[in-house]
Amino acid sequence: MAEVGVGAVLGLVPADDVDTEELAELALNLRGRLLELDVADVRWLRDGVVPLGAKPLDAVEAGVLLVSAAPAVWRGVLELVQVWLNGRPVRGVKVDLQGRSIELTAASKEEQRLLVEQFLRATAGTEVAEESTGER
Repeated sequence: MAEVGVGAVLGLVPADDVDTEELAELALNLRGRLLELDVADVRWLRDGVVPLGAKPLDAVEAGVLLVSAAPAVWRGVLELVQVWLNGRPVRGVKVDLQGRSIELTAASKEEQRLLVEQFLRATAGTEVAEESTGER
């Protein structure tokens, strides 16, 4: 079982022509891929009972996932999101982790690698940065 650790919010930034249903399907696909990693949990932003007559997810919530993972797993999560973005009708995925944000887009692999490195370094002094880079 995966170690419970740091939680983050991943929000899909859809292309202009993506509707709520398609956005929910994209988020479900990403959720499935993330669960293949050693993450503790991946769930919808709003989990639980939906009041009678309410839509299960609104346009914003449809593309937002909450991910819990051990600090050492976050580099893999970010790399998976980068690969997952290719060929999908999303402009990017915004990741909010420990008070810091990064938006992964369809930029070149090298640009994305540098952004991820800077993002993880920006969390210096935190468990995520130390365990993701192997530094202490």
